[in-house]
Amino acid sequence: MTTTGGCGESIPELPPEEIRNQVLTLLVLRKHAGLRFDHLFFDDVDPVLYDPTDRFLYLALRPEDCARERRGEVVGRYLEEGTVPRWNRQNDSVLWLGPYRGRLSERVGCVCRVYVDKVEVDPEQRIALPVASDSIVLSFREVAEISANLHNYGGLIRLTNGGATYLNHGVLTSKPGDPVITQLVDIIFAETDPDDLTREERITRVVNFINREFTAGADEVEYEDGGIRRSLEAVMLRNIGPGNKAILVASVFEEIDEEYLLHYSQGRVTPMVPREEIEIRDDRPFVWDDEVWIPLPMDGTDLELGRYPPRRYHLEWVDFIQHPSWEPSVMNPSTGETF
Repeated sequence: MTTTGGCGESIPELPPEEIRNQVLTLLVLRKHAGLRFDHLFFDDVDPVLYDPTDRFLYLALRPEDCARERRGEVVGRYLEEGTVPRWNRQNDSVLWLGPYRGRLSERVGCVCRVYVDKVEVDPEQRIALPVASDSIVLSFREVAEISANLHNYGGLIRLTNGGATYLNHGVLTSKPGDPVITQLVDIIFAETDPDDLTREERITRVVNFINREFTAGADEVEYEDGGIRRSLEAVMLRNIGPGNKAILVASVFEEIDEEYLLHYSQGRVTPMVPREEIEIRDDRPFVWDDEVWIPLPMDGTDLELGRYPPRRYHLEWVDFIQHPSWEPSVMNPSTGETF
């Protein structure tokens, strides 16, 4: 069976076991990367280790839930009835169970191991992700679809041109119909019909909202494999850098049908839009395909469309331009070479 995304494209319907596996993999991989959002999914257990190859899931409980008469009740909420977990051994403050090793902490008082097939994940259970004064609400089914890359363009993760190497932000740009982005658009344009705004007002509202609500942390890594985020992870984390803001802006533009491209230069990726009726103050603008393109800096400041841009936006400094729906999606605008 398939479901249909917002753009009419068929999305394969994931079976319950795949929904469970995608949710657990997302939680465990992000936790091990230091990006915690397990509390958004489960109230009182923490998935600390999951290897799909051995089919075991390791769940940590807080110290106050680890008394023998309590721990079975707590973990049993997430398991098939009758499942008996195996619990850790302990030496002083060190816990171990199979390949798991950990220390007692405020978050970890004991650990159990269960077969992942015994874990119950309700596909229609919902989580709420706060954004501005509103929330984006997703089912575990939608979380799994996004985690399985069914709502983004996909492709190779790295781009290389001579000595310049970039992560491919177009890979994780959402196609129209991503449930995170459709709800984000509703929040951005709350109480306003986008069609009642000028094009310049729409673009400015999108960029200023994302620059304001999604702040860049000092430790945000843009140039590691884990450094670019899907829409779901960006909204969960909120603390994202300019490259991930560019992915969000591109994804929103996909949803509202605003023409754009991604511009790679001097280690940065920046969304651009065609000038059309927008006035600019630049005597050397970026011109491609007989069109002047205006950069939308993801630097956390309010956007002033058409202001004089830094030199890195000019044609001679560009390494790539990209639109994820192009085939091939990446090209050198100076030479026309595609990648």
